[in-house]
Amino acid sequence: TKSGAAKELEQLRKLEEERNVQGADISPPPTSSPVFVPPPPPAFNPPPPPPAAPVKPPLVLPAGGNPEAAREALLEAIRSGSGAQRLRK
Repeated sequence: TKSGAAKELEQLRKLEEERNVQGADISPPPTSSPVFVPPPPPAFNPPPPPPAAPVKPPLVLPAGGNPEAAREALLEAIRSGSGAQRLRK
């Protein structure tokens, strides 16, 4: 069994063959075949890569330290993190 798309493709191929036969009867074949010429490269340069973000050393707290200080440090890190600007909007 053939699908509808396969039948349509076959019909298009037959039509194209008929056009080629009619075109050959009407006009003589071209003396030189067209050669593909690649387009010129774009005139503008791509943008430079973004500068690398400064890397902050990870905050390491000693085990058994002051839990209140650790909590404050954690909250401060959250407030000043990369997503802080989006949260403030």
